[in-house]
Amino acid sequence: MKILLVEDDQIFAEQLSIDLIRHNYLVEVVPDAESGWEYAHATNYDLIVLDVQLPDSDGISLCQKLRQAHYESAILLLTANSDSADKVKGLDAGADDYVVKPCTSEELCARIRALLRRPRAVAVTVLQCGGLRLDPSTCDVAYLDKKITLSPKEYVLLELFLRNPHRVFSSGVLLEKLWSFEETPGEETIRTHIKRLRRKLKQAGAHQVIENVYGMGYRLNSSLAAEYDQTADSRKPPRVPKAVTDATPKTTSAALQSAARGTALSVISRFRPEFLERLTALDQFSAGLTLGDRSEQLQQQARHAVHKLIGSLGMFGLVDASQHCQAIDAILQTPAEEIDPANLRQLVMQLHQQLDPILAVPSSTASKTPSPSAATRLTTAAPPTLMLITNEPDDFAELQAIAPLATVQPIQVHHQLLEQEPNLLLLDMAAFVEPSHGLTLLTTLVSQFPNLPIVVLGGTDTFQLRLAVARCGGMCTYLLRTLPPSELWDSLSSWYYQHGTIKPHILAVDDDPVILETLSHQLAANGFQVTTLQEPGRLWESLALVRPDLLLLDFEMPEINGIELCRIIRADKHWQHLPIVFLSGQQDLELIQKIYQAGADDYISKPITQPELIIRILNRVRRSQQMLT
Repeated sequence: MKILLVEDDQIFAEQLSIDLIRHNYLVEVVPDAESGWEYAHATNYDLIVLDVQLPDSDGISLCQKLRQAHYESAILLLTANSDSADKVKGLDAGADDYVVKPCTSEELCARIRALLRRPRAVAVTVLQCGGLRLDPSTCDVAYLDKKITLSPKEYVLLELFLRNPHRVFSSGVLLEKLWSFEETPGEETIRTHIKRLRRKLKQAGAHQVIENVYGMGYRLNSSLAAEYDQTADSRKPPRVPKAVTDATPKTTSAALQSAARGTALSVISRFRPEFLERLTALDQFSAGLTLGDRSEQLQQQARHAVHKLIGSLGMFGLVDASQHCQAIDAILQTPAEEIDPANLRQLVMQLHQQLDPILAVPSSTASKTPSPSAATRLTTAAPPTLMLITNEPDDFAELQAIAPLATVQPIQVHHQLLEQEPNLLLLDMAAFVEPSHGLTLLTTLVSQFPNLPIVVLGGTDTFQLRLAVARCGGMCTYLLRTLPPSELWDSLSSWYYQHGTIKPHILAVDDDPVILETLSHQLAANGFQVTTLQEPGRLWESLALVRPDLLLLDFEMPEINGIELCRIIRADKHWQHLPIVFLSGQQDLELIQKIYQAGADDYISKPITQPELIIRILNRVRRSQQMLT
């Protein structure tokens, strides 16, 4: 079954998608109401899961708009607001169910399964046709108690035929039901999957389950469909009161809560940058409030951040932290001038005490011993450990002789990565019949392991394939698998050392403690080591102690300005090549010219956006490292 998730919280959306995909649902995610409207009218979904608070509109309005356009599929609303009036408003707008965050993934998946069963008046938990049995709750398939192992696409195909025993499905409709917009293959793929499904059913003893209808498509065998009707007529499911069916499952077992927390600790590291960004929004508003800045914009950002924290923390089973965020949210609902800064700051600090150990927030305090320079770290670093995804390990025997290389088949890669994550992952495109299959796996790996460098090894040097790899995002690059082993190893090592595997150390100098705190959170969340300095007069001793890979300088500081500091640094031969990036709220062209004349490498104007800051710092550090190597 196909589900559209309209949710701007990347953490919540990704984790829910993973859980739904595990239950063999096909999930497409869009971040705003406009995209949700377009997707809903472009294809048929069995369910739309719709967040109420979206960046461009509210989910209730979108739900109402869909119903006015006679959209008939089920709609489930999600919100962090538990007010009963909002629930009534959402249900009156045409929603079929309304779930309040925080909620666990298990609860939400159960609600979705229940909602998808409702349209069938005689729907049953287990789909059975003669000796063939499919259980959607466990994704088990069996024929006469003999278990049948199916791929996700084969499973969805069989479920579709069993749920619609008399319907004929064309290849085009099956493509729409089983694949998303981005990965839709040709009709030959449908024929291949049908052939494989038939073969597996036949091996288990279930013959001629799916039949061809000439010129039209495929359907459940007509004799089996009649048998299915008789089975359905004789089946009388127990009547369950609606209040019980729709009640929110309550978990009172301490063991279940402990297991949920364990799962959260193992998964939450993937979303560490997003969690830290949301905590930073709370820190900024709280710090500003303490200093007398009652910025409405910062308050709105803090409210938006805490709403997302409520939902995502609940999704990971961190109920106490989620409830703590609800208390903060209640304070943020009031006008800024009525908020007690000390009370808010205390609550935010308590939230940090709950989350910082889980997020493993690094300290920004400088070490008492000098850090090695970037050049020293690059030349003394151990060679990267490699994992190669391939079906032909013999093709890479020479590379394996000179590099720490382990091989794994595509079907085993997720398990192996959870067991032990390498420094560098290699993906052999020759392991896949179609390049799109390899790119699909690459997209999944980038989503699940965003900080893992991945090198795609291809047999042809085409711009189209390089572009497709680049569009997968993450830390990906493309190399030819036909390179000589020694040259390939040199290219892999060089790319590894230049792309963030050795954490760059940033020294940030600014007299504004709020700016320093923000920079520290944003840079640490993206894998940098950070030392902050509020007293520009101590810069010289800090340079010798920290030996940074890049210096961030504010222009306007008391006693000494940034241009003077830059000139002092450039006059010393030891620091002539240190990348220096200026941060300033000034837009004067003459001033900017003076900054570059003093020896600065780059200039970023305040207010600073995190993506721009990270990209520009990374570019400067990587160019410097390339020169050093």
